[in-house]
Amino acid sequence: MNKKSKLNKNKNNNKKYINIFIIILLIIAIPIINYFIINTLLKISLFIIIIFNLGFIFIKTNYYKQMISFIQETKTELKNITWSKRKEIIQSTLAVLAIILCTSIVLWIIDSILTYIISKII
Repeated sequence: MNKKSKLNKNKNNNKKYINIFIIILLIIAIPIINYFIINTLLKISLFIIIIFNLGFIFIKTNYYKQMISFIQETKTELKNITWSKRKEIIQSTLAVLAIILCTSIVLWIIDSILTYIISKII
């Protein structure tokens, strides 16, 4: 490994630790603000600033880039899907309803027979 790559790696690690430190500070700041500051408008303003800073830090991370990449790939895949026609969906739905109806009738008949047999035994 040459010196430049070591320096870049150290810079990335330093940025990572600085970001983590800032996030921890901002998370700790929320309850402190709630406890010590009475003015509601000031609380809301500081809370918005904290959320904005957390969002800004999040945008700078690799996780954000991976998430955006995943969303873009998902959109591309959704464009490739061939959706069923309305007629096919209605036919499939009717077939499922018919099977459910037949199954429920068969189970009702079996239940009635078993109930009759058990009532004769008892």
